[in-house]
This record gives sequence, structure tokens and C-alpha cells, in this order.
Amino acid sequence: MTLRPTYRFNLDRRSGRDRRNRSKFDVIKPLISGKRENARRRNDRNVIVYFDRYSPASLWLIVIILILSVVDALLTMMLIRNGAVELNPVMAYYLNISPQVFLAVKYTLTSLSVFILLVYGSVVLGGAQFHIRSVYPLIITAFASVVVWEIYLIVKVVF
Repeated sequence: MTLRPTYRFNLDRRSGRDRRNRSKFDVIKPLISGKRENARRRNDRNVIVYFDRYSPASLWLIVIILILSVVDALLTMMLIRNGAVELNPVMAYYLNISPQVFLAVKYTLTSLSVFILLVYGSVVLGGAQFHIRSVYPLIITAFASVVVWEIYLIVKVVF
């Protein structure tokens, strides 16, 4: 006959509540504290996972996008002063209010969009191996193309 040892405390300390289950809109807490940089588990790669830290490459891509957005706004205002017309009706509305409002709205919308891309950058679309963060180069190419086109128009019209 063997005796089983008796323990005075419960070895299984789990509470039964999954600490990883957070609200989908709990974005503030990861920005303040944490050390999660990537999806560690295979199951985490198929769901939305919020990270606490982001790569320096992501930071540089975001800075480039924001700079190109501001350059685009400044060049647009220069072209408007020389007789061009804003074709985007939403931005034309803000441009009619004032150039400062136009610049603020453009920067705010771009910043908000890039922030959303950063937070949801780890999400894989449609089960394919296409991460949302792979859109950054496309955005940079689009903004750079617009800036080059505006520079061409300025050289053609102003000079």
C-alpha cells in the first residue's frame, strides 16, 4: 500500500480566467506597459494580437509617411495659390476654410490611419500570408508619386 502525499496548498494556482482575453478596443494599456513584440504561438497568428513594442523599421516607415503627407499638403497649397484646383471634395472643403485647417485635417487623418495600421499590422488578411504591415511600402510609393507629380506641376506652372 502506497500513501499519497497530502498538500496544504493548491498546486494549480490558475484562477480559471484567461488573462489574455482583453477587449478589442483595449489599446491604451499596451502602449503604457508590456514587452510583447510578436505573436509567439501559432494560434496567435490567426487572430488580432496587440503588441506592446514595435520595430524601429515600422517607426521609420511611419515617419516617412507622415513627412510625405505634410510635403504633399504644402505643395498642394502652393499649387492652389498658383491657380490649381483641389479635386478631393473633402479636402477642398477644408482648404476653403483656411490653409491651416487643411494642413491640420490632412495630418490628423494621415496620423490616425497610420496608427490604425500600426496597431493592426500583425493581422493576416483572408488566411493568406499577407500582413497589413506590408501595405506601408505601397502607401509610401503612392505619397511619393503624388509629391513627384506636384513638383513637376510646380516646375511647369511656376517657373
